[in-house]
Amino acid sequence: MKKTSSDKISTQKIQFKSEATVSQYQEQNPDLKLVIFEGVVYNINEYINLHPGGIDILQNLLGKSIDDAFEEISHSKAARNIFQNLEIIGRMTSNNFTVDLNESDTQDSDQGQQQDKKDCDGLDGYKLKGNAWKPDYSRSLISQLWYDNITHEEYVNFVEEPKILINPRRSVKVFSNDFMEFFVKTPWYHLVIFYFPFIYTYIIESRQDIIQDAIWFSFGIFYWSFLEYLIHRFVFHAEKYWLPYNKAFKVVHFLGHGMHHAFPNEPKATLVPVLLGYILVKAMLDPFIRLLLPDNVEDIFIAGTLFGYVIYDLIHHFIHQSQFNGGYMKTVKLYHMQHHYKSGWAGFGVTHKFWDIVFRTELKF
Repeated sequence: MKKTSSDKISTQKIQFKSEATVSQYQEQNPDLKLVIFEGVVYNINEYINLHPGGIDILQNLLGKSIDDAFEEISHSKAARNIFQNLEIIGRMTSNNFTVDLNESDTQDSDQGQQQDKKDCDGLDGYKLKGNAWKPDYSRSLISQLWYDNITHEEYVNFVEEPKILINPRRSVKVFSNDFMEFFVKTPWYHLVIFYFPFIYTYIIESRQDIIQDAIWFSFGIFYWSFLEYLIHRFVFHAEKYWLPYNKAFKVVHFLGHGMHHAFPNEPKATLVPVLLGYILVKAMLDPFIRLLLPDNVEDIFIAGTLFGYVIYDLIHHFIHQSQFNGGYMKTVKLYHMQHHYKSGWAGFGVTHKFWDIVFRTELKF
């Protein structure tokens, strides 16, 4: 059976003489997305839609060297790890060897792999400081967290290092039981199906005039914006403040937010599990309501707060899973990506940065 071009590329590595030959090869193979980084030619097809800065940045660099752009933007050390998991098409050569773009000269895969390893040795050391947990991705992550001897430092280092394309299974296995997996991997529409009946019921039971309802509903949304900041900073990032050296707390933390930071592009891990989220929001709501609110506005205030929470979680999901050409959503996405890939110690606002400005945790970029 005749080999396709993709089959040929997978077993042989191409020697490119210049950036121009890479650009020409890119033009002749539009199904590939090629960039040059530190002398190696990578196919970023699998990664381009996941780029935190947006797809347009990399589109403009296809067929070119990205060395200068990579350094100018001050990418994190974790960003360099991504190259270890991208498909290598070939490498640049400084000798007089010229690539025939129609019948490309290639080397056997064994030779190519040895040279690729040599070319990529500089990437191997770009790890976060300290030891990090190295799970077996073919097994349940929760069972490993519970039964394996994982230190607090190893766990924190693991969740604080964003992993894109590093997991060979490409989709993490949280539980070995599919029924349990269903409750922790949340599609966005589960959020709508679960919460909107509650919101509707609270609105119906309010029984106030429409103007008063609108005012207290808006107060509820504003209150959620404050909770969004508090929960994200002091609960979701408890590992920075108070997370006990305890297996049970690690498991809850991992399910609530740790997994999302470890795997920021896992499609069904961008939302807080529905039941866990409801318990958390209610726990933050009830004390405030009992102490400060009159009985006749409780229902509509809760409705506004839950509505704010649902909008927050949906925005959070789609800024991770979608690309935006411009406008407010792109600004929100870029700001939140800084939190994931540059500083988990700041930028706790997701839908806005008002409270980051108030509490001086705003990210500048």
